Amino acid sequence: MIQDASNIQIYDASGSVMKADIMLSLSLLAKEADEVILLNITDRKSRLVVHDKHIELRDKHIEITKGRKAFTEEADQRKKIALATEKELIGVISTQEEALKAKKEAYDAEQELIKQKELNRKAVLLGERMDILQKFAVYFYPPEMIDMTEEEFLSMVAIARSNFLVKEQLRIEEEKAAEDARVKKEQEDAIKKEEMDKRQTELDARQKIIDDQECAIRDQQDVIDQENKRIAYQKELDAVREVASAKARIEEANRIQREADEKKQLEKTEQELMEKKRKYKTWLESSGYIDDGSFKPLKTDDGKKVILWKKVSEFII
Repeated sequence: MIQDASNIQIYDASGSVMKADIMLSLSLLAKEADEVILLNITDRKSRLVVHDKHIELRDKHIEITKGRKAFTEEADQRKKIALATEKELIGVISTQEEALKAKKEAYDAEQELIKQKELNRKAVLLGERMDILQKFAVYFYPPEMIDMTEEEFLSMVAIARSNFLVKEQLRIEEEKAAEDARVKKEQEDAIKKEEMDKRQTELDARQKIIDDQECAIRDQQDVIDQENKRIAYQKELDAVREVASAKARIEEANRIQREADEKKQLEKTEQELMEKKRKYKTWLESSGYIDDGSFKPLKTDDGKKVILWKKVSEFII
């Protein structure tokens, strides 16, 4: 191993033996690096091997440079020799160092590209899967959906499709039931209208018969027939009047009974009110109430109770 840069003398003419030893050590290190250069980076472990060897070479590079700087600080005239020695020493391993560095960077760039391609693939896949699920009215997606296998996703789609078909079938049945109800109501309304029209036609026909009969009666000039009609009309009129009179009597009786009930209810209400007032007055008297301003009856918020407060005394400040 190379010693600390402040103690090595490889840049001095007298340090040729030490320099040769270091050159040999660096050559061996370069051969080890050549073997690592041939190694393909396939995973983190192989990348770590390349990384460690690169760092080892870089440290040697730094150590040699530090030795050169220490040497040149002692005398500027030795600078030229030191630079040449540095270049010569670094030249032994620089090719391997750069090759290892480039190899690492190429692997890292490749991994980044693979990572970006995977992200892009997942983004496209997510969009495609969202489009598929939206066909079955699914608009909320589990976070793990992007990492599902095709088989797992198809199983999820099958469940979504089954749920969608069930809901769609229910919707169709509900719409059909509503339509059937509407048609049935229209049919019932049509039947009712037809019956009402038929009844109205019958009533109109009967009324026309009555009108025609009345017209014929008015047109008859025969006194006897006119008198008979008058008698018949009078009987009908009496019957109508009797019905109207009976109805009026019933209504009058109902009115009298209603007024009596209302009067009875009013009297009962007044009696209850008077009883409440009497009880209230009795309660005040039994409570020692005196109308001299020292007592104050107050209703509760619900209006169902009265609390009697008494002023005990006052102190003027």
